[in-house]
Amino acid sequence: MRVSIGGYAPFADSPRRTYRHGELRPLCRGRDWKNQRTAKRMRAMTQDDRLTALLARDQIRDLILDIATGVDRFDQDLLRRAIAPDARIDMGGESPMTGAAFADALSPPEKAPAGRTHFISNMRVRLDAAGETAKAESYVLSIMQVERDGDPVTRQRAGRYLDSFALRDGRWQLTARLFIDEWARIDPVTEVLATGKNRAAPCPTDGRYAFWEEAV
Repeated sequence: MRVSIGGYAPFADSPRRTYRHGELRPLCRGRDWKNQRTAKRMRAMTQDDRLTALLARDQIRDLILDIATGVDRFDQDLLRRAIAPDARIDMGGESPMTGAAFADALSPPEKAPAGRTHFISNMRVRLDAAGETAKAESYVLSIMQVERDGDPVTRQRAGRYLDSFALRDGRWQLTARLFIDEWARIDPVTEVLATGKNRAAPCPTDGRYAFWEEAV
């Protein structure tokens, strides 16, 4: 006898099998089969393979954060290490640009900007079976203090990065990025608050560089 769980009857295209009382039928056959393939592959992996995969995912997450830092701090050296020069970067403009052009466009300004921050979250990283390429999806919120008609405004843009990575010469690099827009807006600044003496700045004068050079 097929059992309805929580008032939901099995879908018409569900596998022809009997579900015991209290057993949840998978909601999506495609996802269920994909999870089974993933579980089978994980069982076939050795402990060393799993450790290598975990380290690779951690390196890729750091790489995503490095790119955000490179953009906020106008750190071209950091961007060139993290992004392959032939990478395809599509941020939603008229046309994509190469990784080299993307890094070249972010030269440190003569005057420090009022403020720019990228928040990265909800990162999901998946490696290919060979462990030489990977894909990642991340949520991003970009907040910048800019001027419009001489008045300060706050520009916010939220979306997701769809990234591709490749292991080249023993290190991971971004090979493609597609930005998916969720929403964007500009808010007027009605009051500017005084900040502390430790202000953010472009590379290499920002306090992060001296901080990370110190021995842990």
